[in-house]
Parts: sequence; C-alpha cells; structure tokens
Amino acid sequence: MAARTRTPNTALAGLFAETGWTRGQFSRAIGRVGAEVGLAMSYDESAVPHWLAGTMPRKSVRPLMLEALSRKLARPVTAFEAGFTNSPDLCPTPTDTVAGLVDLGSADMDPSRRALLGTGLFSVAMAIPGWPDVLDRFKLWIS
Repeated sequence: MAARTRTPNTALAGLFAETGWTRGQFSRAIGRVGAEVGLAMSYDESAVPHWLAGTMPRKSVRPLMLEALSRKLARPVTAFEAGFTNSPDLCPTPTDTVAGLVDLGSADMDPSRRALLGTGLFSVAMAIPGWPDVLDRFKLWIS
C-alpha cells in the first residue's frame, strides 16, 4: 500500500506563526475554548505539528481552533483563512453571511491575486475610449 502524502497547511502555519504561540500554548488555548463549551479536549503540543503538516483536525476541534486563533489575533479567523477550505462542515453557508464576506474580502486582498485583477481591468479598459488613462490610474492605485 502506498504511503499517503499530505499537503502542509501553510495557511494554518501562517496563522500559528502570527500568534507567536508555542505548540503547547496553542493546544492549551484550544482546550480552554473547548472547556467553555463543555467539551473535554485531550490535545497536547504533539498534535500541532500534525495539523501544520496537513492532517485535518477532527470536525469538533476545527471551530475551537478558529475561535482560539480569533481571540489571540483579535480578528475573525475563518475556515478559509485557516486552510480548512476542503472541509464542507466549515465552509460558509448562505446563512453565514459574515464568514462569507470575510472570506471574500480576504481573497480579494490577497497580493497573489493582483495580477488577475489587473488582467480583468485591462480587458474591460480596452473597450473604453481613452483606456490608457484608466490603466495609468489603476497602476497608481496598486502601487
């Protein structure tokens, strides 16, 4: 049987680095959030490298992780931002408007998408008389 390779969760790793936590602090923060909602968590620091390496945390733990990260970073952290995009239980639903808007805004602000946005604007601008002026203003805006 071939070994299954995992894709590292770079999004979660970035958030973890942003917190400045040790692995133990991260696992204890998740445990505190779990205790607040009545879940007894038995994670220790050894679980964190597995999550960062691409092992998907249990379904019941993912919302606790998002809440712990949100509290530490003093901003909402969504499933998309934490790299849980392949997790249907945490993807925004039509009724989860706030999470959907945060994810949409995050995707639009991603620097790696700027080339795509520029290409789209360029395509539209070509149909506008005087498009070089529009393009010059856009270049000033993104720089």
